[in-house]
Amino acid sequence: MVLDSRSYEVTTQSGQSYTSDFIVLSVNLGFDLLENHGINLGINRHVPGKKIRYVEHADVEGITGLPGVYVA
Repeated sequence: MVLDSRSYEVTTQSGQSYTSDFIVLSVNLGFDLLENHGINLGINRHVPGKKIRYVEHADVEGITGLPGVYVA
């Protein structure tokens, strides 16, 4: 997936392709995509085990600095 355009094409593991103007990523599953595109992630130290990540540059609505890319 390329996170730099206004329209995104995603191909699932089963080979099904989808095109959308918006992408919502689960932070703990899609964090590598965000990190590869310059969005910093931190570890939530308030969660036992400290394995839950959070997006440092997303607002309370999950909006990132990439157009049309949201995190949940």
